[in-house]
Amino acid sequence: MPTFNTERTTYPYVYLHEASYYSLQEAITEEQGSFFKFMGSMLFASFSMEGYINFLGEKKVSGWRQKERKLGRAGRLSVLLQVLGMSPSMARRPFKTYKELFDFRDALVHSRVVTTNLVSSLISTEQHPPKPLPEWEQLINQQTAQRFFDDSSRIIRIMNQKAGHDRDPFTTPWVGQWEIKP
Repeated sequence: MPTFNTERTTYPYVYLHEASYYSLQEAITEEQGSFFKFMGSMLFASFSMEGYINFLGEKKVSGWRQKERKLGRAGRLSVLLQVLGMSPSMARRPFKTYKELFDFRDALVHSRVVTTNLVSSLISTEQHPPKPLPEWEQLINQQTAQRFFDDSSRIIRIMNQKAGHDRDPFTTPWVGQWEIKP
């Protein structure tokens, strides 16, 4: 009976990137439920970014797993940029979006019940007042979802290239090999 040995390396950040893309495309083409698909796309973009930061950190920084939690999200990016010899403007896209991406993620992942108030004037009594929305909910729309996807993708590609990786970081979500012995 033949025996085999198989191995597979999975890159979750690629799956999350694809989930962000397809959620965004679905939200654009189908209006029903689009708010939630935009929200999902935005969250998946942040998860993909976080996954890539950890992937690259493990490749480039000794003891990354012990250090990364203590560094916080801004510290993790800062350390990696330093290791890669990069000093991009954090006031311009795509890196400007990094903080907003994770603020949005944190608001939902570590969510709390929020009461928001809005005081203003109406033109007439027949007009309905607008809903007071928390900050994270105000962000959920096609433009922001597209920006989160585009900018997180660009940051990952830029850092990947600076890290000396030749292939597109989103080419394949896994690689594997196997050996069969008769």
